[in-house]
Amino acid sequence: MPLSRLIIKFTKACSAFRLAVIFAAELEDMKQLETLGLVRLKPHSLTVTPKGRFLIRNIAMVFDYHLRHKETKAKYSQTV
Repeated sequence: MPLSRLIIKFTKACSAFRLAVIFAAELEDMKQLETLGLVRLKPHSLTVTPKGRFLIRNIAMVFDYHLRHKETKAKYSQTV
């Protein structure tokens, strides 16, 4: 295997590890959504299922910094 390909694979592995560390809390919440059948988690991807398409906004809200940290008094739109 050429060195350039090894470097690309190593870089992708490091990026995936960093994302797993940075988004650890969010990925735990995603695991709950996976048990409900709304998303499918794989090591390098997240897929919204047809059932989850109707709740895509709720799924995306898991990654919303302002909702998670509540450091602001501003009111953001909520889902029903």
